[in-house]
Amino acid sequence: MKERRNHVRIPESAAFELTWTENGHEHTQRVQSIDIAAGGMKVLSPEPIPSSSEVSFSMLHGDLDGVARVRYASKTDAGFVVGLEFTPETVRQLFAYSSEPDEM
Repeated sequence: MKERRNHVRIPESAAFELTWTENGHEHTQRVQSIDIAAGGMKVLSPEPIPSSSEVSFSMLHGDLDGVARVRYASKTDAGFVVGLEFTPETVRQLFAYSSEPDEM
């Protein structure tokens, strides 16, 4: 089977806070990252987050923050695995010092 990902994923466990609006109500949730790549990250969440939602994310003990779009949320025994795709603006912000983010 051919790998469809454009970026190498690095296993990384860090606490993040996600914020999004659903039906006019703001939601905030703490999640744990599973892996991070140049184009997005996968997190473990106690609750599902609707697909296509735009979320702001902020690392609780670090300096990684930005905006992403929810690509999927899959139920597991431990909660929900949520795939987040960074917005182009967030990718530019995160890799402003490098013209080639894949070289990292």
